[in-house]
Amino acid sequence: MGKVGIFTLERAPLAAAPQDGEIAVEGRIETRRVIGEPERPLHLWIHRLAPGAAICWQAPSIGRVVFLWEGAARVNGARFSGDSAVVVEHRAHCRIEAGPEGCTLLEFHERDANAAAGAGGCVHALGAAQAPRFDMPVGRMAVFADGGCPTCRLWLHENGFDGAHRSPRHSHSEPEIIVCKQGRMNFGAVELERGGVLATGSLRAKRCRCS
Repeated sequence: MGKVGIFTLERAPLAAAPQDGEIAVEGRIETRRVIGEPERPLHLWIHRLAPGAAICWQAPSIGRVVFLWEGAARVNGARFSGDSAVVVEHRAHCRIEAGPEGCTLLEFHERDANAAAGAGGCVHALGAAQAPRFDMPVGRMAVFADGGCPTCRLWLHENGFDGAHRSPRHSHSEPEIIVCKQGRMNFGAVELERGGVLATGSLRAKRCRCS
């Protein structure tokens, strides 16, 4: 769990779309498994949906957060575009359908079903303008899910920095997946650009520098 991993969205291996009774797909979808090793506590998938294609979660045993990486989509009939996110709690039902130009989704979830907390059953969809935003000394934060929901403990937030920023050496009390959305992020000697992914566990990390 303490191992740091570096991944890339574009280089992730192709994987069969899940068809396990909890998830169903409609139309043409390209799925890649970015992080899915058994020892990893958090997993990440990227789904590219052709126009009109859809993914349906049908009361899954594990909740997930889905980020609209590219394009536009309808979430249970409501249209979303840009920096939108969808929280699909365990035991919830959600259908995301790609718009006329298709869309790309990032799907994050925990590895174990027994990690689910709360009653579940709800879907929360937030557009870019709906997510609460906070000023930081070096930039801004948008919070899509803060772990304090009464029916789940899912978390997703976005940080944006004004120019270069160096994070001091620190440790994480929970496993975490960080995706570089724009600009560059340096982790030690490794430089990540858009689509680069950093996965950490509960460990002391190296310094990070973002620009």
